[in-house]
Amino acid sequence: MTTFSTPEDIYLASVDNLHYVGSYVKRVSPLFDHFWCVIGGLGGLNFFTKLYASDITFYDVNPAAIDYAKMLFELIKLSQNRVEFISRVFSRPLAGNTDLEGQGLFLSQPGDFTIFNETRNALPLGRRSCFDFYFSRILKGNYTNGNFLISKPLTNCSIMLPCFPVGPNIPVFQSTSVRVNTFYYGKGWLESETTFNQIKQVLLSPTIQFQCFDLTNYDFSAIFEDNQSVLLYSSNIDDWVGKDAWSRTISAWRRSIKAHITSVSLYHGIKNVT
Repeated sequence: MTTFSTPEDIYLASVDNLHYVGSYVKRVSPLFDHFWCVIGGLGGLNFFTKLYASDITFYDVNPAAIDYAKMLFELIKLSQNRVEFISRVFSRPLAGNTDLEGQGLFLSQPGDFTIFNETRNALPLGRRSCFDFYFSRILKGNYTNGNFLISKPLTNCSIMLPCFPVGPNIPVFQSTSVRVNTFYYGKGWLESETTFNQIKQVLLSPTIQFQCFDLTNYDFSAIFEDNQSVLLYSSNIDDWVGKDAWSRTISAWRRSIKAHITSVSLYHGIKNVT
């Protein structure tokens, strides 16, 4: 079982089902005082195509996921557009857009050390070791039988794809042996240059914070102000910890928190908790 505690346990891209995430993005209010967004799975980035929050906190139980998010966000900020971003992630030249049918041509190119090194050198010094640890695996990956296999697979990522189909019954993370991560290029926050630039602007905000904690064992009562409106996105944590543990978490929030919390999770959907 994944412990979500080591550098090998993180996700390199999204595993959240964009069909459901997209529907939640459309249904939630666009205005909140504070948005708490889990890092793992990266699905929470899609909310920024609609959401405005005065304060933003990215959280995860794994400190390595926080380091990775900080590095990836720098990569987003230094990319002029979404094409350049995908090119930098995969260390391969992308001429124009790609899609489900065309991504094989892009991925079948050998890794480009010039792109890799230029990207690395453009990152802040403190983010380069993280870039090396994860993205060298993508640089040295290879495309075979319709999948892009990274070298030295991670616990939660063995296959990386720019594009992936979207639908209610299309799992991304398919099994313990087929661990697909995707950026859903052409959909969600990478649907257009407009949505990509929205994300860039959010990530430039001085109010962004990062915190490492276990969502099911964390005391929010001292953090949330009374009557503050909070959106909390937790991806599939509700399913991972199990029904009983998640119910206890929600009950604890209701007993101790006076802020107005809207919880969004993949399995329980949108719930007004307090």
